[in-house]
Amino acid sequence: MKKSYWIAPLIALLVFAAGYGQFRRAEHAREQARSAQRQADRQAQLSAETEARRQAVVEAVRLQANRQKAREEREADERCRQDSRQQDLATRDRSLHEQQTLTRQLAAIKSELATEQAAHAQLTATRRGALTEQVFLKQFLMQAEANVKALAEVIAKLPPAESIRLPNTAAPAANKKS
Repeated sequence: MKKSYWIAPLIALLVFAAGYGQFRRAEHAREQARSAQRQADRQAQLSAETEARRQAVVEAVRLQANRQKAREEREADERCRQDSRQQDLATRDRSLHEQQTLTRQLAAIKSELATEQAAHAQLTATRRGALTEQVFLKQFLMQAEANVKALAEVIAKLPPAESIRLPNTAAPAANKKS
């Protein structure tokens, strides 16, 4: 029996060692599988993070380009508005200058107009006077011509000059004879 005390625990130890070795190999395989899974998960997570970062960088670059484009558009709009405002101000200044020039010209023309109207009124008065004088002279001429005709008729009715004696001329001759 003494051998049975050694053999039974030795067989049990061998069975246990075989089971434990099998269990250990299976556990080691499971641990390697878990480790490989964790490493694959970590690698997938890292690649996902890397892809997310790459996408974030691409998105940031795109947003930055959009912001740059929007800023350039705003600056262009602002420059356009400033140019338009400058043009409007220049146009306003030119209009005011032109208005002032035209106002001065209008005042000068009004004063010239007043002078010309006074001259026109004087010329009109002179013309009326000349027309009145012309009418008067025409009437006077017709009257003078009528007088000339009347005197010519009177002269024609008079006897010839030899037969007519003037009263004053006869008396002094008679006085000289006596």
